[in-house]
Amino acid sequence: STTTPTPDPTEETPVTVDRIAVALASGDSSQLLEEDKLTLLQSATKIIQTTRTSQQALIASLIDDSTAATLDFTKNSQTVSPLLSTAATPLLASTSGNVLATISTANGGRGLGYGKDLLGQLATTSGSNQEQLPLFKRSFTWLVTGDAKGTLPETVRIATQNYTAATVSNLVTRLGSKATAVTCAITDPSNTCWQNVDVFVFGESTPASNALTELVSSYLAAGKGVIYLHSDWGDSAGGRQVLNAMGMQLGGY
Repeated sequence: STTTPTPDPTEETPVTVDRIAVALASGDSSQLLEEDKLTLLQSATKIIQTTRTSQQALIASLIDDSTAATLDFTKNSQTVSPLLSTAATPLLASTSGNVLATISTANGGRGLGYGKDLLGQLATTSGSNQEQLPLFKRSFTWLVTGDAKGTLPETVRIATQNYTAATVSNLVTRLGSKATAVTCAITDPSNTCWQNVDVFVFGESTPASNALTELVSSYLAAGKGVIYLHSDWGDSAGGRQVLNAMGMQLGGY
């Protein structure tokens, strides 16, 4: 007969450690080995492919004939383009290739950045670029609900920074809903009122601060919608920080 040997309790049992998982959790890559490179490359490639597919599906849900409509961004505007291709993708581009508006899924959230105050133009029937209203409506509906072809809720709670809340309210009314302006210091990291807001609207003159990018990132991660609207040829340090949180960059009039 045969017997199963009894393990010696003094012997150390081999333990397989997922080095990559540990490195990702700790931020310390010092324990990774040469053999981990292929696994890391394959994982990164898969993430990028999945992101690209998701971005393409999002843009497809927004596009129809109105996206080819005349767009006048020739005055008082700058480019707002993707900084991180895995976080943002062009939404509006000129015939020369300049990206005028970008859409973002950074931090799992929903963001829009415009190099011109298109929202302000569309808030009234007399503004320029009226042909862009259908696309803007789908974009805003996606921002609020996550579904470009969905329906806006009866009321959209908004909070603004260096942008007029009444202008946003007028636009929301044109889109078939109603806006409720929430009084909230949305650039103050200690504020708690952000939880009662659906969409944060930042204007060009938003003041810069050390905490702004991280704060906007936290809004996105919490499922809130974020819009940035530039309005002239000048730079904006605070605007850059808001855009950076959405994986976008400002530059070039």
